[in-house]
Amino acid sequence: MKTSKDPLQPLLSLFLARGIEVVFTPLHCSHGGITCYKGRWFCLISSFDNLETQKFTLCHEMNHFLYHQQDPRAINDESLEAEADQGARFTLARMG
Repeated sequence: MKTSKDPLQPLLSLFLARGIEVVFTPLHCSHGGITCYKGRWFCLISSFDNLETQKFTLCHEMNHFLYHQQDPRAINDESLEAEADQGARFTLARMG
């Protein structure tokens, strides 16, 4: 996890409070994703991306979780990407 002085810390705290482990890893084909494996939630974020993209991706993935945590299979539905993007833009606007 990132350090406490990291500008991502407020977002990372939201994940931690919901029991979601955030993993920063080199991803070549994606900015990130969220999945439930054996009852545990994980959010992968590309370590290749810049800070602003990582912020957006964290918000995007949190929106997937909040909207669809009862049915994790729905998170992989491509039609829900616009919904998660809209939620991410709203969240980032509110954060300033």
